[in-house]
Amino acid sequence: MSTRGAIARPKGDGWEGAFHSPDAYPSGLGCDLWHRLQANADAATLVHNAIAAKPHDLLDDGTADPLYIEWVYILYDRTMTILGAYPAPDYQEKQGAGGPYRIRRFAHRVVAQFDLDGPEPPWRALEEAHRLWCEALPYYDEPAILDA
Repeated sequence: MSTRGAIARPKGDGWEGAFHSPDAYPSGLGCDLWHRLQANADAATLVHNAIAAKPHDLLDDGTADPLYIEWVYILYDRTMTILGAYPAPDYQEKQGAGGPYRIRRFAHRVVAQFDLDGPEPPWRALEEAHRLWCEALPYYDEPAILDA
């Protein structure tokens, strides 16, 4: 299955960037970006080129659905911030054939931030920690809560 992400730059209190697929998980795209930046690639140029290559795929923190964009890499001058999609603490009301139910909303949260002048991040450990954190939260609300 393809893992989707975004290569982004800071914009105000949020971010904007370009859609990237496949292999946008940290040990794929994150590692690739980190190595490019280690080879003295300029962060602003990397993001600019990603956006220029796919201007119709421009995303930002207000339009990127975390169920569609699982990972976001925000590149600063010498820092990389990684956002991951996770189940948020609130729910969305849905109507199904069996009646109403609630499903968790998803949001992006900071998973890690790395100094690009430091040692290479533990990509697989970061993915595993994020997966375990996400699995700790239920996706569907318990039926008893709906009656409360």
